[in-house]
Amino acid sequence: MIFGDPRGRMEFATQLLQDIIEPPIPAPLFYTGMLPGDADPIRLTPVHIDDVAQAFARALRDPATYGKKLCLGGAAEVTWREILSTIADVVGKSKHKLPVPAFGVSTAARLLDRFESFPITHDQLQMLLEGNTCPTDDLISLGITPKAFGAHELTYLLKNRKLDAGLHERAA
Repeated sequence: MIFGDPRGRMEFATQLLQDIIEPPIPAPLFYTGMLPGDADPIRLTPVHIDDVAQAFARALRDPATYGKKLCLGGAAEVTWREILSTIADVVGKSKHKLPVPAFGVSTAARLLDRFESFPITHDQLQMLLEGNTCPTDDLISLGITPKAFGAHELTYLLKNRKLDAGLHERAA
C-alpha cells in the first residue's frame, strides 16, 4: 500500500478519496464474521512513495542488499477505519462508516467486477481482507525513517481535490 502525491496518476489514498470518502454514502467497514461487531479487522502498513524510492536507490548502491527481498512497511500499522478517518479529516469531510459483510460484497464483486463502474474487484477485496502489514526493519536498515500515514503526508489530497474541482467547473 504505497501512498504519496501521485502527480496525475492514481494511488490508493486518492482512489479512496474519490470512491469512498467523496460519495454521499457511508464508508464500508468490512467484516468476515457473523456479527457486525467484528467490523474493521483489516490492518495495513501504508508506506510513503518517497520512502520506497529512497529504498530502491539505496539498495542499488548497497551490495549487501543484492539478491535479497526487502519488506517496505510504513511507520505504523493502521486499521481500515483509521485510514478512512484520516483521509476524511485531511479533506475536512465528515464520513459515517457502516459495517458491511464481506461475503455480500465478495459475491457482488464476482458478478460485477468486470464492469468498470463497480468500485472493487473480488481480488482487491480478498487482498484487503487479508491485510498488508510488514515491519519497518528494512527501511531502517537502509537509513530511512518511515513517514507516517497522517495528515502532514496527505496534504496532496487537498491540492488534487482542488484541481479536480477546477476541471469539473470549467467543463460545466
